[in-house]
Amino acid sequence: MKRTLYLALFLAVVAGLAGGLLTLVDSVTRDKIAEAEISKELVYLEVIFPGGTFTKETEKLEGAAGLLDLYTVEGKGTVYKVEETGFGGTIVYLVGFDTDQKIVGTSVISHTETPGFGDVIETDTFSSANSGKKATDQLYISSGATVSSKAVNRGILAAASHLSGGELVAEPEQPTLGDKVSLSDEKLSKYPATIESTEEDGDNVVYRVKAEGYGLVASEYPSPDYKENLFVITINKETRSIVSIELEEFGDTKNIGDVIDNPLYFELFVGVNSLDAEVDTYSNATITSYSLFSAINAVLADQ
Repeated sequence: MKRTLYLALFLAVVAGLAGGLLTLVDSVTRDKIAEAEISKELVYLEVIFPGGTFTKETEKLEGAAGLLDLYTVEGKGTVYKVEETGFGGTIVYLVGFDTDQKIVGTSVISHTETPGFGDVIETDTFSSANSGKKATDQLYISSGATVSSKAVNRGILAAASHLSGGELVAEPEQPTLGDKVSLSDEKLSKYPATIESTEEDGDNVVYRVKAEGYGLVASEYPSPDYKENLFVITINKETRSIVSIELEEFGDTKNIGDVIDNPLYFELFVGVNSLDAEVDTYSNATITSYSLFSAINAVLADQ
């Protein structure tokens, strides 16, 4: 009996010591790993905050989409490590904010953007272009690297939103307009549209219209993810003019054609009631614009 008690006590002591030792080792190892990770990215962190003292606090992200790491910078601000999809693939970069939540700059860790165009995002000029701005301000977009710029800006907004505790509300960006196209232009026939449904709503009629766009008509690399774009177009019954437009389902290339989903762009079509009207394409989303125009064409032709 005594022997059994002795063994039980001995095992309990050993287990306690082992548990304590593992806790100590885990604590030391965790700190060492955190230091090693900071050291690995220090060259990028110091682009934003030279000479800063960085503390990694990734646990505060709580699974926020696209935000990979979080660093606080003693007395200076905060840095987020962000992942976004650009024109050529994944962009991983850092964005820093000062203690007033203003943008300090960005530092690109890796990307596959087009040399001579999208790779402008890794230059000092691009990094400093938004310096001193709030994320709710109009953020810089580099000419010739629109998609890459907007990818970085999306991440800046996501990081700023997290930093503000979700209070940040960004205004829609002003649409970048391209060529004008007549709604009766024959080229729109390449992007067939079908009215799915109509519904009376007081003085208006609400149309749900599907129209083929870049993915189904013009893409060099077909994908099962491509489908028709679904627009909701509201028409005033008396004036037969457009009251509002919404994009309900997007079927073209993400982060490129979906830039047209901008209320400031859709406002440009309010009052249009003729197939002879000339309307503006959205720069860098021309084919998706044609998809919208085809949907408008189908609705106006139904009046």
